[in-house]
Amino acid sequence: MPPIVPTKPVLGVVETYIIARWTVRLAKESLAKRGMLVSSRDVHSPKANPAAVMLSKAQETVARLSAELGLTPLSRARKSLQPSRDKGAKDEWSSLDL
Repeated sequence: MPPIVPTKPVLGVVETYIIARWTVRLAKESLAKRGMLVSSRDVHSPKANPAAVMLSKAQETVARLSAELGLTPLSRARKSLQPSRDKGAKDEWSSLDL
């Protein structure tokens, strides 16, 4: 299969994917360092660490873009990503109409 030459729109998606992966890493580091609850200045009780929300959103972005970029086994198996075959060509599997 020939290499895919990325276009400018695809490079934007790849850049967003990389930023989301980086955000996941930073959020995990923050959660490991500070925990799920952090102290609040306004209220004397702890509040949820904002990194937990950032982690969740970044993981959703990574999952969506992974599928969009064909980085998951399921997305690679989609028909649109399969190499095109000549319909007239006969091989040992042609009778199965795959």
